[in-house]
Amino acid sequence: MLDRAEAAVIAYRHQRRTILAEHRLTATAVPEIRRRRAVAPPPEVPLVVLSATQGLPRAMRVRWTALQRGIATNAVRGTHGSVHGAGHTIQADRPQAVVAAVREAADRVRYFLKE
Repeated sequence: MLDRAEAAVIAYRHQRRTILAEHRLTATAVPEIRRRRAVAPPPEVPLVVLSATQGLPRAMRVRWTALQRGIATNAVRGTHGSVHGAGHTIQADRPQAVVAAVREAADRVRYFLKE
């Protein structure tokens, strides 16, 4: 996770306020997420995690993608994919990839409902 200094250094000026707000929200949410994970396993539902390939320095991108891959790997029905040419806003940069991921998850739901 980025600390405040890293966020301020890599961000464009207009992004700094948003990044710092996200950081504050994350700092608040993480303890609750950890508490919930300790109480019960995640639901067994299809999960598609998409990773961007642009927008962070290489070392940070590799680390972030590994974390995202881990989320998908730890989910019972999780898959992970990298979206080439996309940055932080994958839905804006590559909307077709997001549509395909939603369709994939919906198809898997339909498949598991048939069982």
